[in-house]
Amino acid sequence: NDFYFPTPEEFADDLETGVCRHKYAIITIDDSWNDPEAMGVVQVLLNHGGGGGADGSPKVWLGVVTRNIGKFKNEAGEWIDPWEHLKSLTDRDLIYVVSHSQTHPAELIDKTNYHSGANDQVYTLIASEAGQSRNDIIQLLSYEPLFFIYPGGNVNQFVADALAANGYTGAFTVSPGGLNGAYAYYLPRINGGVRCDDSPGDNSGCVISQIELLQNK
Repeated sequence: NDFYFPTPEEFADDLETGVCRHKYAIITIDDSWNDPEAMGVVQVLLNHGGGGGADGSPKVWLGVVTRNIGKFKNEAGEWIDPWEHLKSLTDRDLIYVVSHSQTHPAELIDKTNYHSGANDQVYTLIASEAGQSRNDIIQLLSYEPLFFIYPGGNVNQFVADALAANGYTGAFTVSPGGLNGAYAYYLPRINGGVRCDDSPGDNSGCVISQIELLQNK
């Protein structure tokens, strides 16, 4: 209630000025093989008055992995070209495309210390794929992705700087929080995949409680 679901262009404009014109909510799904239509997310949004392209209607921001994109089946159970399916979703005005790297290099070498030098090769790979992933989406979908979702949430300043240099306006982490004072390349999110105690399962109550806590921020 009372939330506005912005286009990437609208959100980018407000990040530039540092002032949100509305109380925003953005629904993101990582990994292009997590098809929001097959998952039923698109239908939920349509049932609740959005998803069809009307101004302010909810649409999924889908993080696309461009060189390890996965496969899709159509309603007849036949395998179809994943880029054709993504184009269909965009043509029907059901999703906004954001980049999620080319190969999804998410596995850190040293998981106990995100800043360990042992992880530099992973961060270097994510940074090196940023511009190429953006170009893949432009070439194959004729759409310029303004935002990036970090694979595995892995980010440091080197990666963030690479995104800025390659034309992205902002990027989403997996850190929880609201937008108040957030850096454009370290945007926080509310995780819809786990309960409040980090166990897998229905967490709608946890998401709602976090929204209520953060909605004024």
